[in-house]
Amino acid sequence: ITREYTLTLAKTELAPDGFSRQVWTSNGQYPGPMIRANKGDQIVIHVQNNLGDFTTIHWHGIFQRGTTFYDGVAGQTQCLIATGTTFTYNFTGGEQYGTYWWHSHFRSQYVDGLRGALIIHDPKDPYLNDYDEEFVMTLSDWHHEESESLV
Repeated sequence: ITREYTLTLAKTELAPDGFSRQVWTSNGQYPGPMIRANKGDQIVIHVQNNLGDFTTIHWHGIFQRGTTFYDGVAGQTQCLIATGTTFTYNFTGGEQYGTYWWHSHFRSQYVDGLRGALIIHDPKDPYLNDYDEEFVMTLSDWHHEESESLV
């Protein structure tokens, strides 16, 4: 099965703690949308870069066997995604399953919000009936100034 997502990246004025500032968002969200797939699924993610800056997305914890060019490490496994362009990632999690995360791998963009959860389910999970629901919570530091001024 192919799971297809589009992440539209942009700077958005938000106030997650009541203090308004520019946040690097995906689909207008902070943190970005959760990406879900099942073990063995093909994962296709179109990244539209409207940030006004270069970027890449790293799929943290995904082995990328045979698809290292989709690992998202700027300048090592992938060229930067220029502003105003779209790049499509196309990979499989193989036999992996679990809770992972995706984030920008350029400068400190993920500190300013460009990140989200990546969940790969095992349809044959032996514990599937042992819990009522699944709840994913992501945590991070939050600053009132953009990260570039703090680095």
